[in-house]
Amino acid sequence: MRVVKIVDRTPIINENGEWQLFCQVYMGNSYVYGAIICDTMEEAFAIKIGQILDVEKVKFSRRINNNCK
Repeated sequence: MRVVKIVDRTPIINENGEWQLFCQVYMGNSYVYGAIICDTMEEAFAIKIGQILDVEKVKFSRRINNNCK
């Protein structure tokens, strides 16, 4: 999984006490929007554009838009 674009540089904390960094990643053969889940704020700020992350070690939550037209 490669980080392509960071949507919001400021990570936010969720109700479980984990930090979320919203970004776009290249996973498999597609671009996916979502949030990388980090344990600490420092870990979230350390993620850079172009960085390759191990899918097995990093938690990622997809953002799904179900817009039907």
